[in-house]
Amino acid sequence: MTDTSLRLLDHATRPRRRSTALPLVLAGIGVLVVVATMGVLIARTQQSGHARIQTNFQARGSTSAEFVSALITAEAGRQERAAGVFLTGAVTNQQLNLIAQAFGSRVAAVLDAHGRLLAVAPAIAALTGASITQRFPRLAAAETGRVAVSGNLQTTPLGPASIAIAVPYATPHGLRVFAVALPVAVGTIADFLRHTLTQSEHAVFLVDSQGRVLASNPQASATTLAVAAPALANARTKSGNGTVILDHQSTTFSVDPVAGTDWRLIVAEPTAKLFASVSGAAHWLPWLAFAVVALLAVGLWAFFASFLADRRRLACLSQEVLELARTDLLTGLPNRLQLSDSLTRALAGAERYEQPLSLLMIDLDNFKEINDAHGHETGDRVLRSIAACLREVLREADLYGRWGGDEFLAVLVHTPIEGARQAGQRLCDCAAALNLSSLGIEGGVTMSVGCAPAVGELPELLRTVDGAMYEAKRAGRGRVSVASGPEPTELAA
Repeated sequence: MTDTSLRLLDHATRPRRRSTALPLVLAGIGVLVVVATMGVLIARTQQSGHARIQTNFQARGSTSAEFVSALITAEAGRQERAAGVFLTGAVTNQQLNLIAQAFGSRVAAVLDAHGRLLAVAPAIAALTGASITQRFPRLAAAETGRVAVSGNLQTTPLGPASIAIAVPYATPHGLRVFAVALPVAVGTIADFLRHTLTQSEHAVFLVDSQGRVLASNPQASATTLAVAAPALANARTKSGNGTVILDHQSTTFSVDPVAGTDWRLIVAEPTAKLFASVSGAAHWLPWLAFAVVALLAVGLWAFFASFLADRRRLACLSQEVLELARTDLLTGLPNRLQLSDSLTRALAGAERYEQPLSLLMIDLDNFKEINDAHGHETGDRVLRSIAACLREVLREADLYGRWGGDEFLAVLVHTPIEGARQAGQRLCDCAAALNLSSLGIEGGVTMSVGCAPAVGELPELLRTVDGAMYEAKRAGRGRVSVASGPEPTELAA
């Protein structure tokens, strides 16, 4: 409206000026309230974003520590099963050397309940009968029936970054302890540390109680945290999280214990990098828009709509990150974390509504030979082919994914045990019919499948279906075995 129009309107309505001014005042107040509310929302959102990033960072550290603990637990389980099968009678150094090699190690030992060496690899005759628990006191816990994990063993031929896992097991001759020394700087744990954080300037350290570095990313030449990162070494003894000055810049860190060990996982990232998404332009642009909206009320709703869109986009990105954390990157199938959650819910639902539910534990036969003969890249492509078989054979309503290594788990809903057996056979047929000639593999691959009705507690159920899978391997591989009787104890091929 022009100035002239305003003057004509004012002249025509002069007696009612107060009545027309009141709506303008109320509108002004309304605009002020809306603008002030918007300012509060912006401030709270930035605070929430800052807090969310901090929480996610700490959660990444604790989740990573839990994963490392799960790897150690799984390795200890493998050792216990192997000891229960192969090391219950008289043990020779040569036999122990072969078993150590199967675990990817050059150093292993079998001890009696008093810590005396019964056999050792590599064979050293002078050590037989000697006690080593005084030399390695952290392994003494295994003599009391508990799994023991050492810190950094600097005296083994595996190099400075090696640890020992000692597991007790029962034999007709009494309690024994099977200990294996493993390198930590290479292998699954080291690979996992490389993906714990993605920023180029991050630092991840796995240290024992003495501050000795077991593994790190980027790879550190120093053997102790005090040498590799003195500020972190000092801070970790005082707080589980916070900020320190590292390489002349503020760095946010988190320290998390690794359950079942005396280790600590330390993750650190430059604070500026960590909060880059809520600082700089991302921080001041909303306030610039707020100032513009305060002067131009007409832009208020457009800006507010943009603000809500940004929040929705951030929520979608957070959901995508969560999905990535629950998906196996190699096959695109759900990983063990997601399968465990889904299986727990499926068991509860099946029990509540009295519906049949069955499990399949699937393991590729002789997969190690495929890796050895054709390389790990070929092995990865075989795993992806097996994932395609799962998608082809199983129903959309079924739950299935990669349980770990070359093992897959499937939860068949509304399916009795006979239907599960038939589904397992179809999976075997699909794997055998795979055309892998381009990979140098003729005649497809075979798999051993164990199936069991989903009845009882989850740990016992997993042991049962795992035992059925081992039964299929003993029966000749490339077949399906239905769970019956107690679980056998055996190493997978």
